[in-house]
Amino acid sequence: MEAKEEKLTPKNSSIPPSTQHPHEKPTKPKKSKGKSKKQGGQPGHPKATRALVPTEECDAVETLIPTQCRRCKRPLKGKDPEPVRHQVIELPPIKPHVTEYQLNRLLCKHCGTQTCAQLPAAVPTGQCGPRLAAFTGLLMGHFRQSKRRAASFLSDLLNVPCSPSWTVKIQSRVSDALAAPHEELRSELQNQKQLFIDESPTKQSKNKAWLWVAVAPMFAVFGIFLNRKREALKQLVGNYKGIIINCDRAKMYFDGKRLQWCWSHLKRDIQKLIDSHDGQVKRLGHDLMRQQRLLF
Repeated sequence: MEAKEEKLTPKNSSIPPSTQHPHEKPTKPKKSKGKSKKQGGQPGHPKATRALVPTEECDAVETLIPTQCRRCKRPLKGKDPEPVRHQVIELPPIKPHVTEYQLNRLLCKHCGTQTCAQLPAAVPTGQCGPRLAAFTGLLMGHFRQSKRRAASFLSDLLNVPCSPSWTVKIQSRVSDALAAPHEELRSELQNQKQLFIDESPTKQSKNKAWLWVAVAPMFAVFGIFLNRKREALKQLVGNYKGIIINCDRAKMYFDGKRLQWCWSHLKRDIQKLIDSHDGQVKRLGHDLMRQQRLLF
């Protein structure tokens, strides 16, 4: 009989995790039919409750005192030292804060020259303020919303007149503002003692590209390059002499530097042994995984 091949997944091989849907449920072994559990919380599970906001931090506090006994209907007096607290969280009406700057133009009576007032130094020349620009960049960068969805969110929920083309302009403005601090952090990478580096396929316009990341103890730097060669690594990290690099076993890292294999990849290799149909290989995988758990 031919041996069955183990199914390769991001958990037991170097297949990128991005190839697997983030909400894909792992296949569970079929259990024998018996008494099935009821839906919901099981007996003995810890209760999870939402903590109340401190009273002094609430925007409004309404004290409700009963006026008569619920049984004999006689009047009640006094105040409960420890009343039952019930809190309702609600979104306030969202209205953008708009400031209009009226630039007066005055004519000189002596020479006939017309002079227009200038905007203050902190006021942008466009219609987008710094907080709105940062929030729009957050929507498209961190929360990965498209230009159209970001414009829809701003206009429908925040009541900010917006179009997809305007979000493109805002995104360019945010990128320009981040260029200097990004370069400052990138140049600091070569001064670190240890870095965790990885790369993942992405797209730059219509071209295939690679998203690189270098993680230091206090910060992380991302960079997009059109390849995953050693030249891209040097452009990101710079002169990384003496730095211990934690990485996978990609060949561009083999340049005589000090390397530490990524334990996530080693754990996947061990998991591949556990998933083997060979009993001896499976037993070796379980022994190695037990040592890995003890180590961490």
